[in-house]
Amino acid sequence: MAVGALFSTSSAINATLYGGANTAYVLAKKGHLPKAFERKTWFNEPEGLYITAALSMFFAVAFDLNGISSLISFVFLIIYLFVITSHYRLINQAGGNKILIITNFILIFSVFITLVIYQWKNQKDSFFAGFVLLLMAFVFEIFYRTLTKRKFAKRHYRKFSIRLPFL
Repeated sequence: MAVGALFSTSSAINATLYGGANTAYVLAKKGHLPKAFERKTWFNEPEGLYITAALSMFFAVAFDLNGISSLISFVFLIIYLFVITSHYRLINQAGGNKILIITNFILIFSVFITLVIYQWKNQKDSFFAGFVLLLMAFVFEIFYRTLTKRKFAKRHYRKFSIRLPFL
């Protein structure tokens, strides 16, 4: 069982590593991340791959398997919440069922709250690490936007009578 868990975890980290590095590469090409994530280095791979790998190794050493899976769940649930919120905001262009989108948001938000409560009770280090990572992401975004003098995109959507969190 332990060997299977190790293979499963290493496979997931490998897939996430390359997916995350590729996303960072594309964002750097568009100017949303520093050029370090875009530069090709060793074996003609983007430097962002090595930055992402170093961060992955740090988390693998700093947390046990439960902590890592809990942090990954925390991050993915936040991403899902933002994607659902974006879909709701762009429903006129993307289409979709408002009731289904709102229901999905409520369900995912409920899972997120459940995870946060679980982390608070059982994994305080993952609880604090998740929120520190979230805070660091916002600080980095503000710092990088200020440094590059980029502005946040103007809102091009009509106002809705029902407002979701993060809107």
